[in-house]
This record gives sequence, structure tokens and C-alpha cells, in this order.
Amino acid sequence: MSVEKICTKCNEVKPLSDYSAKFDGKYGYNSRCKVCELLRGKKYKEENKEKISRKNKIYNKKNKKKLVKARKVYYLKNREKELERSSKWKRENRESERVRINEWRKENPIKAKTSSKREAKEHVKNLTNSYMKKLLCRDLLLTYQEMPIGLLELKRTQIKLARELKKQAS
Repeated sequence: MSVEKICTKCNEVKPLSDYSAKFDGKYGYNSRCKVCELLRGKKYKEENKEKISRKNKIYNKKNKKKLVKARKVYYLKNREKELERSSKWKRENRESERVRINEWRKENPIKAKTSSKREAKEHVKNLTNSYMKKLLCRDLLLTYQEMPIGLLELKRTQIKLARELKKQAS
């Protein structure tokens, strides 16, 4: 025999499995069923969007280092999943992202020029995957999709060795 309870919101008799645990509630369960609680939560979020947004911004600002660290840990644990999610989003939003970037460049021409130069220097300095792919695509006439990961690492090692030899020669 299952124990049942009446929801104080919808007044329906439901089994205890339809209620969330609440230690200070009668019998250790919430007075409203899970469905009513879900609807209440959605309604609250809808009516208090600005308040919630302000609280989140404050929290994010106060805990920036903690959040960045947590994101890095999550990314490292789920790297493949995150890379797939990111590339999927880029494929699906390619045109809108291109429009957004072009609008920003028009509004901020000086920043755009210095930013793109700085980013290009960083790509070359750090030998990023995108820079490696760009070099290999140019040299081998491959597309990004055809590019094996091992080839990127070989090219990166080749450039590092060439840089080291140049440094030792000077």
C-alpha cells in the first residue's frame, strides 16, 4: 500500500513519490506536488527576470575566479563534448555570428584593427590549432574537416624545432 497526500495547490491526491523531500514539511515532504512546484518556479522566474538577472550578475562578479576555475575543470573533463558542442553551434549560427562580428567591426574600427592584429600574433606565437590548420590547408590543399589531429601536432613540433634552431643560431 502506497502512502498518499493531498497537494495544497491543485488539491489532488497523489502518491508521496510525486512530492519533493522537505525536512521541515509534514511527513518530510513538500506541501505542493512536483508539478505544482515546477509551475510555481516557472511563474516566479517569469515575473522576476530582472531581479534574478541582477542577483546573478552580482554573484558572477563576486565569484569570477571561482566560476572561471569551475568552467576550466568542466572543460578539461568534457573536452570532446565541449568541442563538439562549440563546433555544432558555430555551424548552426555561422551567418548570424558573421553579421554580429561585422556590425561590431563597423562600430569599433580601431579596436577591430588592433584586436585582429593582436589575435593573429597570438595565434602565431602560441601555435594554436586554427593557425596550424590554416598553414596546413594552405600548404597541402586540405579542408579543415579532412585535417587529421596528428598532422596538426607534427606541424606544431616542426615549427617549434625551427624556432628553437633559429634562436640557437642567433
